[in-house]
Amino acid sequence: VSPTNLLDPGHHEASLADSDNFSVRVKILHVCHWDLSSPDAETIRKLALTRELALLGHEVVLLAPGLGRARERLPRGARIVYAPSLGGRFAAHTYALGAVLFLLLATLWRPDAVYLTDYTASAPVALLLRILGHDLVLEVNGIPVQDARMQGIRSGLWLRLISLFSRATYRLATRVAVVSPEIRDAVAAAIGRPVPVVVV
Repeated sequence: VSPTNLLDPGHHEASLADSDNFSVRVKILHVCHWDLSSPDAETIRKLALTRELALLGHEVVLLAPGLGRARERLPRGARIVYAPSLGGRFAAHTYALGAVLFLLLATLWRPDAVYLTDYTASAPVALLLRILGHDLVLEVNGIPVQDARMQGIRSGLWLRLISLFSRATYRLATRVAVVSPEIRDAVAAAIGRPVPVVVV
């Protein structure tokens, strides 16, 4: 599935054949909550998506917490903006609060679409983006409550909050990209209404 198809809110049936004929060039804000200096799969994925979108001719800003600098040099059309973060266990959460200023600045840039990965603190970011009138493409690569239990979280209150925040983020999305049919079904059940969901 072409990354561009995911960012086109009017495109409900994504296919490789369609990607060959898709010539619209757009401005994309890619919101990342990961340390880009970390040599792991999440960092590789974020940088790769940013790189490939830029190579397709799109203008991409990757917004990331200032926990470390990316080692990869991005092609023309892509740039990284680092937002302040205090680091530590809840770095993604404090970054989300600090990134609000950058998201407001991004409103002046007027991206055509925003790409956000679902995580515990993504709900307020998603809400702000929708209030500002942005189309939001949400990537969901797990089932949050199951993932939390696997990480050893047993608090009923915390698990309910994770479920609440995830459902809120799903409902705010213009379009959802998932990595398996099981996650697609979980998202559809949580939303409770039709929303374009693509398995990639």
